[in-house]
Amino acid sequence: LLAQEEPSDALPMMFRQAFQAPTKIQAKVSPSQSYDKVASANRLFQSAIRALELIIPEPSTYNWTQEIPPVEESYQGAEQLSFTFRELFAGGDQLAPLLSLPELVEEQLHIPVLVTKAGAKEGASAVIGGVPVIIVAPRFEPRMLFTLAHELGHVLFHHDFSKNFVVVDNEDNNEFRQVKNRAEAFANAFASALLLPPRGLGVALKAIKKTTGSTGAQVGDIEILYIAHIFGVSFQVAAQRCEAYGILPRGGGAALYEQLHREYGSPEKRAQAAGLPARPEIRFPPVSRVLLEHAVRRVRQGDISIGRAAEALNMTVSDLTAFNAIPLQ
Repeated sequence: LLAQEEPSDALPMMFRQAFQAPTKIQAKVSPSQSYDKVASANRLFQSAIRALELIIPEPSTYNWTQEIPPVEESYQGAEQLSFTFRELFAGGDQLAPLLSLPELVEEQLHIPVLVTKAGAKEGASAVIGGVPVIIVAPRFEPRMLFTLAHELGHVLFHHDFSKNFVVVDNEDNNEFRQVKNRAEAFANAFASALLLPPRGLGVALKAIKKTTGSTGAQVGDIEILYIAHIFGVSFQVAAQRCEAYGILPRGGGAALYEQLHREYGSPEKRAQAAGLPARPEIRFPPVSRVLLEHAVRRVRQGDISIGRAAEALNMTVSDLTAFNAIPLQ
């Protein structure tokens, strides 16, 4: 009569092992601080833990990992990985914006993308029992897109799905600050390169300068705002990418950002005042399609009830039925 052990019983143990204070600051971290960090991570992953109960991974689901060659944890490695990703999963397109990344990650890589409140956390990624999962906090959509790309960078670089790992990121991925952690710097570089590919950025800048009548190699706030709108990223991310290519002086992005906040309230209000076209839609589905399909399969097989599936997906039974995924009997 003993209940079968749930995955959620074992996962917190792994989290407690995964979140260790870095060696350099080990002496400065109190046990209570370490516990708070772990507790925060566990709260963030509660929805993921419930949702992962629905996953029935097949052996061939993640064979695509074998097609991605290992890269070094460097800026060049991040650029190389982003190029490879577009070659494999974006039809080889090295020019166009990747606004459909949420859909692409789910449909082609079969990685569940969960949008859930995470407090001060920006997002998280993990491989648990061979199953990858990405969590993105609800924010300004371009910021969410960058966070998704950032977490994807962690998953792709991890590469070996036979080993568990968990990464929880704070809300400083898009800020104008130098990231000292190599893994975070790599994920940021990958996200920037993936969303703002070099060739695509060059073609866009040429068209923008023709539209604005701007001359010279340097860019200003209007050009950066155009780039941000075209590629679906924030002003900060677009400015940092321009700095990386030397078309904006180091520190110029932060200076322009502060100026726009001071004079207009935000970069987006500056874009509206300048009459820039509205941003294209970036759609994050409220429910992971990957998890929904697995839930449907398990309900039809009689493994779980529709109520249990709805609970794991953080949905009501009526909402789940509204997707026309599971007809009421």
